[in-house]
Amino acid sequence: MRHDLVIGIVVAIGGWFIQDYLRKRSGLVLTKDSLASFADQLCSASISMAGFVFTALALLISVGENYRAKFQESLAQKSASTAESSKNYHPADGFEAFFVTDLYITVVGAFLWASIELFTAFSMLAIIKFLWSVLPDWLSKASLILSFFLLMGPIIRAVYMVSRVLTMRKPISTMQR
Repeated sequence: MRHDLVIGIVVAIGGWFIQDYLRKRSGLVLTKDSLASFADQLCSASISMAGFVFTALALLISVGENYRAKFQESLAQKSASTAESSKNYHPADGFEAFFVTDLYITVVGAFLWASIELFTAFSMLAIIKFLWSVLPDWLSKASLILSFFLLMGPIIRAVYMVSRVLTMRKPISTMQR
């Protein structure tokens, strides 16, 4: 997760070489019009993906705060000390346990970073689209390939995290320790 930008750049460079190879092998030539259409699609996709990640983040925070409030309430209801009460707290399932650990804060931070990355990518693509007619072909093609692969990192990470959080819905007794 910490190396999304580097991985995205390496994959984008690989994508550049693949498209160059395909162009030489099969005569595939990307026209300025086809690149402009791709830029429009990337711009639309990036804002949609940012919306998905931001919605998932909002849901994660609202559900998490509910569980955290329930955890705090259960601690307050016990007459023993806070340290002893937290030892006696047993969440109903792994999903509930997730929300009272530091992993919750880590996941929320990752989703927040992903939404910032995607919104930044949208902004950059909008600027590229605005300057489209004055950009040289190689620069427009390179920026689109780079943008495409950089957009994939945050969304793949977000989907992976959502799937991991959903696997925590199993009761603690069935989870491997």
